[in-house]
Amino acid sequence: MMVRDEDIQQRLKLGEDNKWEFKRVEFSGRHLLSPSRGDLAAEIIAFANADGGWLLMGVADDGILQDVNREQMDVLDKLVVEVGTAAIKPNLYINVYRRKLFGKRKFAIVVEFFVENSCSL
Repeated sequence: MMVRDEDIQQRLKLGEDNKWEFKRVEFSGRHLLSPSRGDLAAEIIAFANADGGWLLMGVADDGILQDVNREQMDVLDKLVVEVGTAAIKPNLYINVYRRKLFGKRKFAIVVEFFVENSCSL
């Protein structure tokens, strides 16, 4: 289920909760500095073990959107897929959506699944 832009805009105003997490990203050119692979895996595992949620990358804790260019989105996309299939057991296949709000590119990772067994690294 893809989340609607209106829901994202409302969530940016309301802040994080047990189903929504904002994750600031830091790059040096195309090289991702933050979040680390382990930090990202821990966030995704927490959602998987809690019946899913939405992780919005490129959003500061205060709900302010960052600009993320296309090359950076490619790096994030690749990392999320790699974490879901190589770093987490059992493997998770994560839906990744790229969205643009308020004229800025926002990278939304939508974790939407139910896992019968708990996940771990």
